[in-house]
Amino acid sequence: MSKFFWFLVFLFPAPLLAQVLGKVTNNEGLPMPYVSVTVEGTYIGTSTNSDGNYQLKITKAGKYVLLFQSLGYKTTRLTIQANELPFVQNAVLEQENLTIEEVVIQNNENPADRIMRKAIAEKEKNSAKNDKYDADFYSRGNIKLTKMPKVVQNDKSPEVKELMDTTNSGYIYLSETFSKISFQKPNKLYENIIASKLSGNDRGYSFNTAIGSNFDFYTNYVNLGTAIISPLADIAFTYYSFRLESSFEAENKTIYKIKVIAKRDKEPVVEGYVYIADDTYEIYAVDFNLKGYRMNQPFMNQMKITQHYSFNQSDNRWVKNSQFLDFDAGFLGFEFRGSFSSNFSNYEFVSDFEKGTFGKTVVNIEKEANLKDSAFWESNRPIPLLTTEIKDYFKKDSVQKVRNSPAYIDSVDRSINKFKLSKLFLGYTYQNTPSKYSIHYSGLLNVTSINFNTIQGWNAGIGFDARFGQSDEGKLSTIQSTIQYGFSDQRLRADGLFRHRFNTQNYSTLELSAGNKVFQFNSDNPVIPIVNMFTSLVEKRNYIKLYESSFAKINYRQDVWAGLSMNASLSYQNRQNLFNTTDYSFWNKERSYSSNNPLLPDDYTTAAFSDHSIFKFNIGAVINFGEKFVQRPDRKVSISNRKYPIFEIDYTQAFASSLDDYNYSQIEARLRQSIVLGNKGVFEYNLIAGKLFNGENAAFMDYKHFNGNQVTTIISKPYIQSFFLLPYYDYSTNKPYIETHLNHNFKGFIMNKIPVISELQWHLNLGHNFFATEEMNYQEFTIGFSNVGFGKYRLFRIDYVRSFNSHPAANKVNDGFVFGINF
Repeated sequence: MSKFFWFLVFLFPAPLLAQVLGKVTNNEGLPMPYVSVTVEGTYIGTSTNSDGNYQLKITKAGKYVLLFQSLGYKTTRLTIQANELPFVQNAVLEQENLTIEEVVIQNNENPADRIMRKAIAEKEKNSAKNDKYDADFYSRGNIKLTKMPKVVQNDKSPEVKELMDTTNSGYIYLSETFSKISFQKPNKLYENIIASKLSGNDRGYSFNTAIGSNFDFYTNYVNLGTAIISPLADIAFTYYSFRLESSFEAENKTIYKIKVIAKRDKEPVVEGYVYIADDTYEIYAVDFNLKGYRMNQPFMNQMKITQHYSFNQSDNRWVKNSQFLDFDAGFLGFEFRGSFSSNFSNYEFVSDFEKGTFGKTVVNIEKEANLKDSAFWESNRPIPLLTTEIKDYFKKDSVQKVRNSPAYIDSVDRSINKFKLSKLFLGYTYQNTPSKYSIHYSGLLNVTSINFNTIQGWNAGIGFDARFGQSDEGKLSTIQSTIQYGFSDQRLRADGLFRHRFNTQNYSTLELSAGNKVFQFNSDNPVIPIVNMFTSLVEKRNYIKLYESSFAKINYRQDVWAGLSMNASLSYQNRQNLFNTTDYSFWNKERSYSSNNPLLPDDYTTAAFSDHSIFKFNIGAVINFGEKFVQRPDRKVSISNRKYPIFEIDYTQAFASSLDDYNYSQIEARLRQSIVLGNKGVFEYNLIAGKLFNGENAAFMDYKHFNGNQVTTIISKPYIQSFFLLPYYDYSTNKPYIETHLNHNFKGFIMNKIPVISELQWHLNLGHNFFATEEMNYQEFTIGFSNVGFGKYRLFRIDYVRSFNSHPAANKVNDGFVFGINF
C-alpha cells in the first residue's frame, strides 16, 4: 500500500476506527483488484479496489475467518485474532490449479452444454432462494476523460486544463452512495440513500443507485441499455455456444469455468465466462464483455461486467456480494473510461415484506445525505478509495470552497457582466449570483432567429429572458420576451411570458403569456420552420400556413398525486388572416407558391376564416400508470415504467366569440405506450379519439388536424405521432375522428441473423398509421430501417410507405420513400 495513500488516510478525522483492512497481492507481489473479501459464516463482505486494498467493517474485536476469492485464484482462508481495531491483515493469493473436466461424453453431448442445461433448468429455483431480502448497498463510480480533439486541447482555459490534468486524476465524475435496500424479485425495490457524495459538489447527489445496478443473469434478459440475452436464458442455446474450460474447488464445491461464445456477432449477447457450482448449478461468478453495437449503444466501445457470489454455509445460499462495471466510450473525438463498483452486504432474508414497503417511491434520498462527514464515509465505505480518487476529492472540494467564496463569485460575475460593443450584436448576459438572478439578451446577429416564409418574407428577431432563483431549487421564476420583424410584410410582432414554478415536489407551475404572434393552423406545428425555409427557397414550395393572433393566456399545471398530473388554461385570442407578401425564391422562379389558405391553395384572395376574437378554456389530465419516483430532498424525479400505458384526456370549451358560429366544445383522449419485448424489439402504439361538439362552423384552426408530412426528409420528428405521406391540411375535420399509430422496431432481431446484411447493423421497422372520419379513412403501411449510418453515428432512418385513401377526390393508392434524421 503506497505511503501517499496512508498519509492521506490519516488526515481524516476518524481513520478506520472499526475496520479490518489490508492489501491483497498475487504470489508475484502484484496488487489484486476486484478480490471478494468476506467474513466466513456472515454476510459481511467487501472487495479490493484497483490497487488491491480492502477494508471490512467489523465493529467488535475478536476471532474471525476471512475468505479471499478471485477468479483464477485459490480461495484463501485466514484466521485472525483482531484484539484491537483497526487490524491490518494482508493476503497473498495463489493461482488455482485448474483441471480439465474429465466427463464421459454421452450421445456426443458437449459437457458444457449439459451443465448449462441444468443451470437453466434450475435457475428459477436457485433465483427464488434469494428472492426477498434487505441489505446494505454501496456504489462508487468514476469517469475519466482520456482523450480530447486537438482543437479542444489547444484551449488553455482552466476548465480544459483541469480535465487533462497531467497527474491523470482528472475525473469528470466521481461519486459514492451508501444505502439500505429492500428487494423482491423480479423488480420490486425500495432504496433509502443514507449518504451521497459527489466530488466537487456538496449540493449534488450521486446517480449511483441500486436500481441502476440490478443486473440479474438468472433472468432471460438483462437490461444494459437494451435487452441483453442472458447465458442462462431459456433461449440461450439459440444465441450461445458453451465450452467447459476447467474446474476448481471452492467452498468445498466443484466450480465449472464455462466459456460463453456468441454464435452471431451482432446479436445482443455477452461473451466471456460464467462460473457454475456443481450439484446446485448456481452462479459462482460471471466475467462478461459486451460490445457497444451489441447493446445498441454506438458511442460505447466496450463494457465489462464482473459479479462475485459468496457461499454462506449456515444459510446454504450463494449471494451476490460485489459487482464491477467498466467501460470505455467515445464521441466526436472525445474518449471516456469509467468504472462503477457495487457492494452488497449484511443481507437479511425475509419470508415476506410488510404491506407498503414497495410503493411509488423507489429511491428516497435522506435530507442530509450529501452532508455526511469523512468520519461517516471512513467507517462505512467498504471499498477503499484509490489514491487518485482521494486526490480528486481533495482537489475539487478545495476548488469548490474557493468558487463558493463571495470574492470569487463576485469576480466571475464582474467578468461576465462586463459590456463590450460586440455583445450588442452577439448577445449579452448579466448575472448576480448571490441574489440568484440573471438577464440574457440574444443579440442582433442571432442566426437561429433568421428565417423565411411567404407571409413575412425574411424575418428575424431578438430575445430577452430573465431568471430569478435556481433551477435545482424549488422556486424558479422566468421572464421571456421575443421581438420579431418581417421584412416583407413590414410587421413588428412581440410577445412575452412569465413562468413561476412553486416547487419541485409537485411541480406546480403558473404561466402568464401575452402578445402578438404568428401560429401554424395546426397547433402541433407539423411543419418545421427551417425545413419550410429550405423547401421555399430551393424548391419554391411553401408548406407552412400561418395566421396571426393577439392573445393573452393564463395556464396552471401540477402533479396532483403519483401518476396523475393536470393542466388548466384560459386564453383570449384575436385571430386574423394573413396572406402571402413575397414570391421570392433562389430557384424554380417560374413556379408559383401556394396561397396561405390551406383549403384553397390556388386562391390568393379568399381568407381561410373570418377574423374574430374568442375565449378558450382547456383542462386536461395525464395518467401515467405505474409511474415511480426518485424522491430527492430538492426535487421529485419521475421514472417511466414501460409495463403500463399513459392515458391523456383533454377538454376544450371555446366561448364568447365575436362570431357565434365559432363557439364549440371538444374532447380528445389518447392512449400510448412503448413496450420492450425482450430481444424481439420495441413495440409502440398511439391511439387517439375525439369529437368536436357544435363544431360544424368552427374556425379552421380549431379543426382536428392530422400531423401530415409532404417533405422527403423528416428531422427529429416523432414517428409514432405522425403520418408519412399525408398532406398537412387536406383532411382536417370538425367531425368525430379516430387515429392510430403502430410501430415495431425489431432492434436487430431479424437483421442480425442474416449473413453479410448483419454487418450493416440496421434495425427493421414495420408500421401502420390510420385515421377515420365520417367522410373517409386513410391508412399507411410502412417498412424501413433505422440505426442507419456508419460507425458510431447512426442518426438516419429510411422508410418505404404505401398509403390507401378512401376520399373520392384523392388518389386511392400512393407510395414513396421518406428519409429521417433523428438527433
